[in-house]
Amino acid sequence: MSYKKLIVVSGVCLSCIFSLPTMAATSLLGYSIPIDYTSDGKTDTNVVGGYGYFGYNSESVEIEYDRVTERSGGALYQQDFLGMYTYYGLPYTRLKAGMHYVQSVGEGVDGIVYIAGAAFDQVGRYGYQSATLGMDLYASTYTNSTRVIQVSPYITSYFQPAWPFGYYDLTTKVNLIAVSGAKPETLKGVETALTCNFYPWKLAAKAWFGESKYGVYSGGNIVYNTADLLLHGYGVSATYSFSPVLSLKLGYQLQYLQVDGETSVSNVSKLSYMLGYNF
Repeated sequence: MSYKKLIVVSGVCLSCIFSLPTMAATSLLGYSIPIDYTSDGKTDTNVVGGYGYFGYNSESVEIEYDRVTERSGGALYQQDFLGMYTYYGLPYTRLKAGMHYVQSVGEGVDGIVYIAGAAFDQVGRYGYQSATLGMDLYASTYTNSTRVIQVSPYITSYFQPAWPFGYYDLTTKVNLIAVSGAKPETLKGVETALTCNFYPWKLAAKAWFGESKYGVYSGGNIVYNTADLLLHGYGVSATYSFSPVLSLKLGYQLQYLQVDGETSVSNVSKLSYMLGYNF
């Protein structure tokens, strides 16, 4: 394990947390995600992790830890560490910076992903948020001498209030990935997601198109640290809030991929179980 890199990531997370004088808003999320591959060249795994959001006034910090183990024997397969800082002090603007460290003992490689992003909100005539225009930037370095730059502009449109109640939002994102190293290449893909919010339910559907290697998703929370070629796929989820502080989320995702070194296309499926608590 590279302790020097882990110390750097942990230091960034702790520095961000202690820079907030008081935690006025806190959210905690625990989850379990079994991952199944149809390819014999991939190992079925289980992901167990935790996520925390801590906010005060115009600042917030997010931290996350994932532990990936082999399904068959329970041996450690990979660990992920995330630290993210977001600043909300400018009108209708969010600026973020963070770091995602991956330590792999499986088929992937160790790496650090540096994260930066900006988002700008448009507000309608009645005070409703009508759209968000944003861009995320990721710079990844891996121990196999691979370097990756990813640019992900996106737009979210909000429909609020919507029939019969609640509100919907539609997000479209373009992912442009440039991989350098032993096999330099450029890839592009599109994500689209529709979310329906009508308390206590929240339903979401996502779809992916195009190609991706060493891709970064969910604003930096998810990192693929292999040369496998990810293709199209889809995902659905449902969240139920038992109260304003306690919620349960169930999800399913299916994505097609071409494993590095193979010519056939297989698929990977993920079930997700997430329990959240807001203070």
